Amino acid sequence: MRAGIGELQATLREQRSYSTPERPIPRCTSTPAPETSSLQMSPLALSVTLNDSIQVPSQHADVTLRDVGPEDHAKIHQQSYGQVGRYGCLLFRSIVTEEHYKAWSQTTNWDGAKGKRALPQNVKHFVVSALQRKFPAMGRIECRQDSRKAQARHYTTLQELYRKTKQNKDDVAQLLDLEFEGRRAFIDSDAIREQDRPAKILEAYPCLREIEHVLDELRRIIENNNSNYVKELRERWLEFKYRVTFYGVFKKAMKPPMTLSAEEQAINLLMVLPTLFPSNVALPKKMAAASEALIHVLLPTEDPDTFLNRRPLATPLLLVDENKDSFLCLGTEAISFPKRCLGDAALYILAYYYALHMTYPKCVATVLSMLQTEVLGDSIHEKDATPSFKRARADWKAFLE
Repeated sequence: MRAGIGELQATLREQRSYSTPERPIPRCTSTPAPETSSLQMSPLALSVTLNDSIQVPSQHADVTLRDVGPEDHAKIHQQSYGQVGRYGCLLFRSIVTEEHYKAWSQTTNWDGAKGKRALPQNVKHFVVSALQRKFPAMGRIECRQDSRKAQARHYTTLQELYRKTKQNKDDVAQLLDLEFEGRRAFIDSDAIREQDRPAKILEAYPCLREIEHVLDELRRIIENNNSNYVKELRERWLEFKYRVTFYGVFKKAMKPPMTLSAEEQAINLLMVLPTLFPSNVALPKKMAAASEALIHVLLPTEDPDTFLNRRPLATPLLLVDENKDSFLCLGTEAISFPKRCLGDAALYILAYYYALHMTYPKCVATVLSMLQTEVLGDSIHEKDATPSFKRARADWKAFLE
């Protein structure tokens, strides 16, 4: 999910309230965006706007676009859940060839910022025009102005609320609903390096340290209008765990779990999942197994800080200490939760990947993509489906039959 030309989604995310092209900040500038300090790095300082008229010297030439019919648009609308940014990304993936997409994935962004080349003008024009027809509210400038003022006001109120000793969770959730668009524009922007995302984002939004709020953020991203999404998510996860346990025994990767406690079953499952749905790529240095991208059980004499400092990844990790609560480690940040909740740890990991807009490590991309489609209910564009994912999905479907 987190692969490909990611700038496109951040650029298009808030376009339901934009009409006149402006200089995009910070993802899509025709010149590199200025460096920002931690004091300047706040949602109030960041906005993402659309620029489909500026020709830059490093822009790709126009290309032949694939035809997209009414049935294609209907499918894209269903997969995007009516969200402008997701619709734009899926439309983009549908109109360009596989050859162009692969060639552009590492070298191209919306406007040629940071030394990359810009997308072809006819691609940008097609996507923008289609979005403006599909989402007429993009043409209302007054909505853009009101939205910016409202987003800033909601963010300020949220910060004031978190200065109190105790917060009303319902009040926080309501403010997070109201400030969603501005927050996602900030988080999805290129202004924050991936390894710095956890610290910077959690500093701006301390409420995302709470599991309840980060699961609700996952709901907003995937199915914003479904108030029962988290409940349905937990039900899908229970069903998936039941089936995948039999799958693991069938593949001889797991022993029957009857003699294990609930905590031991949860740990064992997370350690085995990358084996059941392998990515078949080389592991990062200093990693002995792919499962170390998801979970690590501390030895009695092992120092957690030493382990984390040597870890080659900054992505979400479940760190288990037999004598203490479990921790979700996000770079230099650690979020504790009771061991009784270990059974849902995979959901917490996925929720933070989405909430912090982080990229799946290649060594566990297949298993995370399987969980994304089978548990989160979030589809993957066919062009993002790697051969390893396709094989793993085919084997899984064959087992279920």
